Amino acid sequence: MAAQKSQHYVPKVYLRSFSADVKRRSINLLNIGRRKTVPSASIKHQCAGSYFYGEDKALDTLFGDLEGRYGGIVRKLVSGELDTSSIDWLRMFVSLQHCRTRYALQRYREFCERGAAITFKGKRLEPADAPALSHKEAMMGALSQFTNFRPAVEDLKFRIFRNETDIAFVTSDNPALLTNRFYLQQLKRDDFGIANSGAILIMPIAPSLVACFYDGCVYATKGGSEFVSVDEPKDVLALNELQYLSAHENIYFSDFSDAERLTAEFEAVCDLRPKDIVRIQQLVEVERSRIEKVYRMATDQADADSGRSNMLVFQTAKPLPRTWPSMIPFRNNKKTYENGSGVGFVRRPEWLTHMPS
Repeated sequence: MAAQKSQHYVPKVYLRSFSADVKRRSINLLNIGRRKTVPSASIKHQCAGSYFYGEDKALDTLFGDLEGRYGGIVRKLVSGELDTSSIDWLRMFVSLQHCRTRYALQRYREFCERGAAITFKGKRLEPADAPALSHKEAMMGALSQFTNFRPAVEDLKFRIFRNETDIAFVTSDNPALLTNRFYLQQLKRDDFGIANSGAILIMPIAPSLVACFYDGCVYATKGGSEFVSVDEPKDVLALNELQYLSAHENIYFSDFSDAERLTAEFEAVCDLRPKDIVRIQQLVEVERSRIEKVYRMATDQADADSGRSNMLVFQTAKPLPRTWPSMIPFRNNKKTYENGSGVGFVRRPEWLTHMPS
């Protein structure tokens, strides 16, 4: 039998950027479940599982090649360098990171298991017919989300937030976050995905840098440079809060002298963390033509079982932060598209009927 192989779902090269260790072998962490801070935890043992991507090591090798390129890009960004090729690679890396964590695997597993329990037209699946996903099936299912996620990131604007304060950015074991200020704050809705208007995909890449992809038809940033200075501690806290709210098990940080402050900041917002990982919404058909169908949300289970064509919408639980970073304010004239269907507001009119894939 082959020896166990530790494979990382948050790459070591990523975590090393947050290490204060000269050799970049350790990192400080706050464990959420135990509410315990740990100094100098070995990066080798963080965000990893035995053969997480399979014993043939094919995916792990592929990801290793991508991670090597990412490491070079981060070194350039830290020194203030940026080019179009680096933006494209970073866009792909952040999109993939969103789909490859243990949290993403659990999210996909819960969707399949809970989706199997949904009643359609009065007929419920028998327990024997419900999916029993293996680790490999759940992992491949989570990674398959990248196929649809990646094309919908292409039109998002890009900025690097450069921290000019004395408070460092933190990260977590679920670092690449999808959020949406337009939906959460203005529409009072959390049923959004990456293709919806107002999408923000964000990931810290160093204690001094955060990568942000955002809907340029809803938000604006100051100046024409991809580098945007963050000189207000409240904006650093707003970005760190997103990590506090979305982390799965651990929050990572560079300076252990910040441990007490970070613990207090986490405790202040921990009740805002979603209680559930996923939510299943049932849609029922309200209109059909030769080229498209239009759906609405089912009002209750009886409505969903009414006999009309229906479908499931898989939604990830989205936390609502207390504050938002001021570097990406709303535009005065937002540009969105919607037709009253369950698709909601999207960035391109063709996505009302055909989502990117």
